[in-house]
This record gives sequence, structure tokens and C-alpha cells, in this order.
Amino acid sequence: MLLLALLAIPAAMSAQTDKKVKVSVSDDGKSVLEVFLPAKDKATGKAVVICPGGGYAKLSMNNEGYDWTGFFNEQGVAAAVLTYRMPNGDRTIPMSDASRALKIMRDSAQAWFINPCDVGIMGFSAGGHLASTIATHNGVGAGPAFQLLFYPVISMNKKETHKGSCERFLGNEQDNEKLIKEFSNHKAVGRDTPPALILLSTDDRAVPPLTNGLPYYEALVRNNIEASLMAYPKGGHGWGYKEAFAYHNEMQQTVKKWIATHTDKDAAKNLQNSPYVGKKIAFIGDSYVANHRRSKQEAWHYKFAKKYGMQYYNYGKNGNCVSIESGKWGEPMYKRYGKIEKDIDYIVIIAGHNDATRIDSVLTIKEYEKRLSEMLTGMKKRYPQAQIMFISPWDCKDYKGSKRQRVVDATAKICKKLKVPFFNSAEDNTITTADDDFRLKYFQGPNDTAHLNAKGHDLFLPTAEKFLLSVIGKK
Repeated sequence: MLLLALLAIPAAMSAQTDKKVKVSVSDDGKSVLEVFLPAKDKATGKAVVICPGGGYAKLSMNNEGYDWTGFFNEQGVAAAVLTYRMPNGDRTIPMSDASRALKIMRDSAQAWFINPCDVGIMGFSAGGHLASTIATHNGVGAGPAFQLLFYPVISMNKKETHKGSCERFLGNEQDNEKLIKEFSNHKAVGRDTPPALILLSTDDRAVPPLTNGLPYYEALVRNNIEASLMAYPKGGHGWGYKEAFAYHNEMQQTVKKWIATHTDKDAAKNLQNSPYVGKKIAFIGDSYVANHRRSKQEAWHYKFAKKYGMQYYNYGKNGNCVSIESGKWGEPMYKRYGKIEKDIDYIVIIAGHNDATRIDSVLTIKEYEKRLSEMLTGMKKRYPQAQIMFISPWDCKDYKGSKRQRVVDATAKICKKLKVPFFNSAEDNTITTADDDFRLKYFQGPNDTAHLNAKGHDLFLPTAEKFLLSVIGKK
């Protein structure tokens, strides 16, 4: 059970701070999250969990923690300072504290006027390693929405970084090459890693930028993740919020502008009017849901969840089918749906693209119907509280009589039989994959008929939004 306490706000705290809440993170009470909330009329719904540095030996709670809270509250951002436990050789201890802190922020969305899709993480030095670890290693729906990294430890190679951080984080396994690679976070960046702002000093000798912050920035860029890097010529290490730092004012402006650029101006209004704040919505499907080679944050379903303040879970898997097992693409959806969070409120299935390519050659349409029926029936039993919906694939060239039409029609039939709301994207004219010029503009490639680009997702969002709201608004 969480221990919460409302605390009086110190006189030195920013006038923009409305209230402070203290939450016990770990069962032993040694990890604590202190949340500083802006006034509601100022709040944007954005929040950040702050991980102070200290070489995984101690925590710099003021300069890299509390001193930042008024700054963020002034921007309408909720700021939560995390006292995380030291690893002492057990890396799972601080990792679990940081992950739990993000979950607490999301679960408190309605009470604290926070958008669950807009909770980021911030870290300094070793705290930057913890923050980037959470940004690159967390599972479905658990990672941060963005990351702010100050002179971060990134590498776990003692020859490239802060030796003490490596020794304390990896403990007896500090020379394990597999773990060194796994937690050298520039090697763990993928398309699910969130956008980042990295700030450091060129003359930092404690955590060399060339083997830490810079490789992380390069990995983000290679993976098409939005990234910004600010390298100050002087300052060394550990300047945090110190006014003595020669570029303190410039640093503030950089962070302020980055936050403003990544804040939806209508976010607060949407949250105020949304009855769905804090609700959990899961999307399961193939590479359409995974968004193929692009970030999930570009997808219309992520933007839908963020707009209405829902907690977003993405169970997309490239190459996956509803009905067909494949060693390469994993268990089909009619078997793996049980991995969805148990207390989910809404489940949206977007699938059928890959099944259509295998109809007649691998299974019959009747077998597809049987397995789809099994999946939907099983979902209803396992998630009795959830509203389940299905969105079909788009059309394709020569759609009439095609395998894709047969799959779409079969899906519509089973959904009607089992009373699962169904949206037929193939018959809707918003997305027309048969048009070469349309695909060139709105898809991830000229021959792509499944994966929208950012413009395509923005185009389809209003159509999908209308369907989803017509369903969830009834429950």
C-alpha cells in the first residue's frame, strides 16, 4: 500500500508550487518520491521524475533535485524528486525504484492533474544512467515519455566512464561483458526509446562526453528518435542548478524551450474536459501497431491516448498474426493476448494484414474465423471489465475479392456475432492504399500498404477517434 502525505510547502519554494505530496516508493520506506505540483490553472499535464546523481553511492538532493522543482512548476510541469536506494551491486534496486516512481505518477493522474502519456524522467550523472536505463530497458507502457539527461553516465565500461558508478551498479558482475554491453545504454537504444535532451560540458573529466553523452545522442539519431544535444565549452561535472555555473541562464532557457516545444498547448484543456484521465487503453496487433520502423509516439493511437489523458499500452509485434504461429514472429494474438495488463479498461485490436497474406497457403478462412472467435471469447472472459474493439486493415490494390477482403469480411462477421464493435478501415475512404501518390505521401514507403508515417497517422486520427469515442462513451 502506498503511503501518501501532504506536506507544508517551504517558504523558499516557488510560488508556482501549489502543493507537495510525499509517497513511499519501496516497501521498506527507504525510497521516497516527493511530488511538487503546480497550480491547476498553470498545469499542462506534463510531469517529470528527477533522479539526482551521486555515483550510485549517495544522492545530490538539492542541486540535482529540489532546486529544480520551482523551475518546473513555473512551466506548469509537476516535478517529483526521487530518493532511490543505492544498488550496492544489485542493479535491480534503483531500477525498481525509478520504474515504480513512474507508475505512481501515472496511477495518480486524475488526482494530480497529470497526463499519463506525458510523464518523463530526468537524471544527473549516475542518475542520468538510471534515467537512460529506464528509458531503454522498460517494458510495455512502463517507460518514460521523454528524458532529460545532464552529463549522464551512459557506458558501463570502466575505461570509458565513472569507475565508481560501474562498480556499484554491476557489483560482482562488473567485468561481465554481456552486462557491460546490456547496460551501456547507447547500445540499448531502439525505436521505443523516448525523445531526449542531453546537456553536458566538453571539459567534463569525471564522465567523458565522447564515451557517454555523445554515443547516446548518436544512437538516438540512428534510430530516428528525436534528440537534442547541448555541449557547453566549460563547466566540468556536477553543475546541476548551481547559479555559479557560467552557462546557468543559457541552460535554463534551453530546458525551458525544449519543454515548451514538447508541450501540447491544448493539453490542459483536453485533460480538463476528458472523463478518461487515468484510464488504461491497450492496443494489440502486428507491425501496424508497433509502427514498424518508427517511434510509437508518432502513431495515432498514442496521440489519441495522450489527448484524453489515458495510460497507453502497446502490444504491437512486427510480423505477428491473429491466427498463425511463427517461430520468427512469435505466438499469434489468439494465444498471446493474455499478456495484456489485467486491469485494463479498453482493448483495441488492429490486425489482419499478415493473416491475409497466408490465407489458403497456411490456413483456411474458416480456421481464421475459429481462432479469431477463440481470441475474442477468451479476451471477454479474461478482461470482463474491458471494452474490446477491433479495427480492420486498410484496403489494397485490387481489393475486391482479394485475400485481404476475405479476412476483413470474416473479421466483421465474427465481431458482429460476438458483439465486438468493429471499424472497417478498408471501406472507409480516409486511407486509400490503392493510390500510389497517397502511399508516397502518407505511408512509410512507396510500396507500403500497412504502415503510416507521421502525416498518415495525423490524417487517420480524427476517423479513429470518432469510432473509439462512440464505443467507450457508452460504457
